[in-house]
Amino acid sequence: MKVYRPSRNGRESRFYYYDFVLENRRYQGSTRLADRREAQRFVEGLRGKIRNGDVDTNGKPKKAGEVPTLKEFAQRFIDYVQTRSAEKPKTVAF
Repeated sequence: MKVYRPSRNGRESRFYYYDFVLENRRYQGSTRLADRREAQRFVEGLRGKIRNGDVDTNGKPKKAGEVPTLKEFAQRFIDYVQTRSAEKPKTVAF
């Protein structure tokens, strides 16, 4: 695991970056942290999340659930409108 500050045009970045390999996959990017110890803790946490499967292969959090298709959602929506507008049946006439 490598936590470092890259230099460009003779100037050192104010943020620390990480570069490591886990399960034959390379992960690299910015921690967006200026303190070295905090950056190291961030990277250790990221590695743990990757091992647990809490993040995808890009190091980003996985989505909470699947998005329903329009066909699946349409029936839920119609049921909701019919229940909500039971007192006003003309509202449901669509």
